[in-house]
Amino acid sequence: MPSLNCTFYGGALVLLALLWNAPAIAQETPEPFLTPEQRAEEVDFIVRQIDSVYVYGRRGLSDSAWDARVRYIHRRAADARNLNEYYYALRYMGLLISDAHFEFPNGGYYNRHRLFQPTDTLFPLFTRAWHDGRTYVVRDYSEHLPKNARLLRINGLSVDTMACLLNAIPSGEREARGYGKHNPLSTQWQYSLMNHLFMEGIRAPFRVEYTLPGSTRIDTVTLAGMTRETLHKKYKKLDQPKGDNLWSLFFGSKTFRYKRFDEHSALLTFNSFWGENMLALLLFNRDRNYPRRLKRVMTRIDRHDIDTLVIDISRNGGGMTQNVYQTLNYLTDRPVDANAAYRVTDHNRGKIKTLLENRDDELFGITPEQKTRLIAAVDSIPSGSFLETNNLCNYTYRPDSTLKHRFHGTLYLLTGYGTYSAAQLFAQYFRELGLGKTAGQHCGGYGSISGGNSAQVPLPYSSFHLNIPYATLRNDVHAPRFGFDSVNIPFSDEPTFEEWYNEEKPRDWRNAFIDWLREQRTASNNTLD
Repeated sequence: MPSLNCTFYGGALVLLALLWNAPAIAQETPEPFLTPEQRAEEVDFIVRQIDSVYVYGRRGLSDSAWDARVRYIHRRAADARNLNEYYYALRYMGLLISDAHFEFPNGGYYNRHRLFQPTDTLFPLFTRAWHDGRTYVVRDYSEHLPKNARLLRINGLSVDTMACLLNAIPSGEREARGYGKHNPLSTQWQYSLMNHLFMEGIRAPFRVEYTLPGSTRIDTVTLAGMTRETLHKKYKKLDQPKGDNLWSLFFGSKTFRYKRFDEHSALLTFNSFWGENMLALLLFNRDRNYPRRLKRVMTRIDRHDIDTLVIDISRNGGGMTQNVYQTLNYLTDRPVDANAAYRVTDHNRGKIKTLLENRDDELFGITPEQKTRLIAAVDSIPSGSFLETNNLCNYTYRPDSTLKHRFHGTLYLLTGYGTYSAAQLFAQYFRELGLGKTAGQHCGGYGSISGGNSAQVPLPYSSFHLNIPYATLRNDVHAPRFGFDSVNIPFSDEPTFEEWYNEEKPRDWRNAFIDWLREQRTASNNTLD
């Protein structure tokens, strides 16, 4: 096994297949199990796609780390005894990917391909883990172990080691996942301890070595398993967070939240850069009311005579880049470089042409002739090379010089581990345009940001497929940044182990920043007096 850092990971990884009853792909005949040679060939194929087709390739992994992980994946695929085990082994491809836009296999594969069944028997404990792998019971659905009992070994295997591995497998940058029971990461259920044991072939009875809260004595208990269906029902009844439902998904979020915290200071929170009309987003991939809502809130800020505005995108996971530029319109009158790059392959030429065709010409000042020339150039790019828009035309967003209600006061930007994708793009522009100071935590993703657009690539033998991102949000392919951008004023709400263990409510660093800002303003006023 290659060396894997056990970084801070989402302790309450939701344990079970919340979509266990999702529609499955109809299969008239079962797929044949691949030969060892076919499995090795397919693993090599996937590795090549990540390395030479994905827009950022190895994304900062050293050659030695890359090679060690590839060998480990080959070993897992070779050890598979049937097709299901081979498919489970493919999840280790996440060891080669650090991009939440590039998930393989994605969260629905194991359901759609009927690899997870309601009758599967799973480990019956909902757990959470500290960053070093120490794992504790959240709830034992079999009612044998108390909350916060520490798990040491299951059927002779170290739970700490499994927790660290679970942290390393998912595709996204580690900081983009959140942490702790307050963020259960319901989209990452396939990486729960329950499903990990199942996919590793570790079945009931489960011999569990553990210590009780406040004790160092090691006790042992043998647990029977529970079906996925039973666990799903128990989770919904006992542990599913309030508001985690379709109603909240479609109607529970607001794009903006505006709040004054003193006479001339305000906090403007952008929950996303998508919009609020979920039906429009599903049907047309955009909410055309975003500009109208933005104008309304900026008008209020202007009328309230706000001179210090704090913009909070610390929990903003992204959205439409068009909305990023339209938001910048109210913060600056300087032109904004909007050039991007596309890694062209024979699988995605048509996708790139469509994407360029649908890009908003008026927003970036591109003439029809320039667009035609750019689209025509896609066919001339060698497979695996980059189409860079600035080589053929210059995508530049130019703010409206006649815009009313543009903000001219002091700006601060709050970012955090939940800041991702288009929200990171906004944060980068904020810094580069010199709009103000950033505060909080660094963003959840690396400085080089891939777009959400992807091309589907079938595998040589299996029914799985890859969805490979081929676009960048900025043209940085010649000098990519596979690290995290820093902030000017660091604030953090990461709990101590004791706070996390006792499930104390996390400190809200956003409120701490507002208090700090008030103190700074008071000190400044006293100095002037």
